[in-house]
Amino acid sequence: MNLSPSTIYSATSDYLNDPEVSSKLEQCVTSLEFRLGLTTLEQLKYSGGGRVVHKSLPSITANYVERREAWNIMVRTLIESTPKDGQRLFVISGLGGCGKSTLVTKFAWEYQPRFDQFFFIDANSESTIRADLIQSVRSIGPQYSQVSFDEALSFFISPKNKNWALVYDNADEVSLNLTALIPNASHGVILITTRNRSLAQITSGVHLELDVMSKSEAVEVLIRSSRRETMDEDAHQLEELAAEVGYLPVALVQAGSYMFQTGCSAEEYVSVLRNHRKDMMETPASGQRDKTHRSAYSSFDMSYERLSSQLRDFLHIISCFHRANFPMAAIPFAAKANFRLKPVDLGDEGELFEDSIKLLQTVFCPSGKWQDRTVHQLLASLQNYSLITHSSTYGSILLQIHPLIHSWANDRIPQERKKLIKAAACRLLACASMEEALESHLMAHIDALLSAPDYITINDQAAFAQKLRAMDKFTESEPLAGPTH
Repeated sequence: MNLSPSTIYSATSDYLNDPEVSSKLEQCVTSLEFRLGLTTLEQLKYSGGGRVVHKSLPSITANYVERREAWNIMVRTLIESTPKDGQRLFVISGLGGCGKSTLVTKFAWEYQPRFDQFFFIDANSESTIRADLIQSVRSIGPQYSQVSFDEALSFFISPKNKNWALVYDNADEVSLNLTALIPNASHGVILITTRNRSLAQITSGVHLELDVMSKSEAVEVLIRSSRRETMDEDAHQLEELAAEVGYLPVALVQAGSYMFQTGCSAEEYVSVLRNHRKDMMETPASGQRDKTHRSAYSSFDMSYERLSSQLRDFLHIISCFHRANFPMAAIPFAAKANFRLKPVDLGDEGELFEDSIKLLQTVFCPSGKWQDRTVHQLLASLQNYSLITHSSTYGSILLQIHPLIHSWANDRIPQERKKLIKAAACRLLACASMEEALESHLMAHIDALLSAPDYITINDQAAFAQKLRAMDKFTESEPLAGPTH
């Protein structure tokens, strides 16, 4: 029987538009798209689909040290308390490498037996969340082998399934609409780890901002990761090392691993680190059991890759200053004068002067004029990636950067832009030096710029010398004193 093309097309279209056929095709495409389970061509004939294997919990690091305060908050909130709305939603935020996933992994292994289902969801993107949620539900049993994402959410929402826990791990992407991807139920436990502190707004419950380790916790990590017994006389050296890397867990494990491999002491490690910080912090610890182990710098790089060029330039500029207590009020003061204030004017400063002003205007005045909202957005964005923090003193907002993030941000300035970035930082600070109310906050930042004075223009050198002499900082100002006479 010969059928015309139009007849074949019509019959095929009717078949594909059949609701049951369309649903099965959609399920097959989803399985292929997210690579869920093991599916043969023969199995695609049947509604049962392929076999989906349950994803196991992550391994606990061999260097795990209990962080008692954070642990007690988690247990009290998620296990011991009874929330008003029935569901326990717990957000842990903090900078990369501070131990958020490690803490949650330990919680999962400790309390998994209390739940009917306990799943880890890779929350790096919407696609990984969808894939992991589908795989998790499909792994429960053959009756769920063909569920869609919406059906997977419905499983956790159903009042028949109340005793479950989900960990959304590494939900760092600021643009991710996480609320649309979590079960909106009156039961269950949801833990979220993130660098994005703004995610705290999705819960009316507890938000834990995980900081770096305490001194004693940090020393214990160094002892465990270096695989050595410490004597009392070593304690001071270990404490000094811990302080040098800012008590950051990922950097502590790097240090311990290096000490184990090379046999060097904590004192020797500090010396090597100060001379080769970039290379040392880029090299990951080896021989670690947990797969999440990275170097400190690669952990920070994950945030850097998500930053716009405007945010990167902002981060680079502030990395030229001292890491603590940079006054944000310096920016609007300088911007309202178009970054052209000259405390000392010794004549034309050349191309670099104009280029630095152009960069500052691009970062802080992208619309062509100063707007308070711009710096608020820059500040909020870097805080949402846990790259900076701030404090307020007598109405002044003071910027803080972790010591390793500070050195990393400076190390990540492209070589061809170092001169321009440093000149822009000097221009910003020279303008701010004309505001008397900022004077007490500027000295440490002037000192930081003078530690590498190569790119400071003659006028800005003179301005810094003038300010330092006024504050009786003769030692720092002597090298720059000439231009002011």
